[in-house]
Amino acid sequence: MKQYIIITILLFLTSCFNNRKTANNFAYQYQNRTMNQQIEYKLYTLANDSTLVYLQIPTQDFLPNANNQWHLMLNYQWYELDKPKTPIGTATTQFKVAHSNTTKITLQYTCKLPLNNNYRLHVFVQDQNGTKLLRNKWVINATESKHNYLLTDLNNKPLFDKYVKENTIFRLQYQQQNTTQWQVLYYKPIKNLALPPFMEQSNHYPNTPDSSFITNNPVALYQTGTYLFTPIHQANIPPFVLVCTDDNFPKLTSAADLATVTRYITKNEEYNQLINSPNIKLAIDDFWLKHAGSTDRGKLLIKEYYGRVQRANQLFTTYKEGWKTDQGLIYIIYGEPNAVWIDKGTEIWQYTSSARGNLFFSFALKNTPFDKQYFLERSATYDVNWHDAVFEWRKGIIANNN
Repeated sequence: MKQYIIITILLFLTSCFNNRKTANNFAYQYQNRTMNQQIEYKLYTLANDSTLVYLQIPTQDFLPNANNQWHLMLNYQWYELDKPKTPIGTATTQFKVAHSNTTKITLQYTCKLPLNNNYRLHVFVQDQNGTKLLRNKWVINATESKHNYLLTDLNNKPLFDKYVKENTIFRLQYQQQNTTQWQVLYYKPIKNLALPPFMEQSNHYPNTPDSSFITNNPVALYQTGTYLFTPIHQANIPPFVLVCTDDNFPKLTSAADLATVTRYITKNEEYNQLINSPNIKLAIDDFWLKHAGSTDRGKLLIKEYYGRVQRANQLFTTYKEGWKTDQGLIYIIYGEPNAVWIDKGTEIWQYTSSARGNLFFSFALKNTPFDKQYFLERSATYDVNWHDAVFEWRKGIIANNN
């Protein structure tokens, strides 16, 4: 009975979203062709409902002026999620930035933003020396505790990635307080993978840390895994969650990692043979050649599958690597969603296929010891479709190759 209720709710929500003006399609945020051209944002909560907004802007198509500067015009618009017609805040400002070889620059501005609501932020950046216009929009939950923290490099420039690499030295700030010491909980790399969408899953995260310690600003992490930071003597506030990765992340390069990520499309015996092979690299090559049928097709499958793994790591890394999350699972197997609707606490992905019609996956934002995370609303009704999609990969067909 539960599975029919879930599907009915999904269809009802999708119908509602299609008819609500808050239901803009956010699928472009997950498209490979636009990922490197997108503006990134970071919020940092200040006092009295003030928020500092950092924007990381790609510069590859900007033209310098006669003074060797990028001359940019920034327009931003804030909307309450349920009131999309009238912005609660909007402004236009200009920036002149010295031209350099950097591929990204950071702009910042301060705005008033009550922290008890969900918002849509629209940003437009116009190159005044040329014709390039960049635009992005986001749904932002201002109540998330991560906005109370700011991760920067040693020059106090914000870091936009959802992870740091081993041996990176950084600073961490909390609500503009002069925090010099941090209580840290450490978890070894989390191995729990997302299960297929028709299976119930409860063991999303470990219950206890592997160790704890106190550290000072600036911070350096020398061990991969998940770290939870809280200001010293303030243990009751939500922590800042940070994943520390190896130097190659978000790419996977070791034979062991390349074998592990095939778990989503391998049978149990097949998977065990792969990861326990005396020559894992050769076993991986044989696996893809067997299912592709030819070397050229095998190379295409490898490029697409591991490319999706890399993008999942970029997009969905939270308290563990992105490919291990529920959203990463669906993204790897089904590819980029054709449509994405975001509402308060819910994100719905739609896949459209002439053969199968419409398929919907709903992700709910839930509280965890690692701050709020998106989890898939699972249902037994996904069983047949999931096995069909996996079967396509195993027959050398790229599932939902958009």
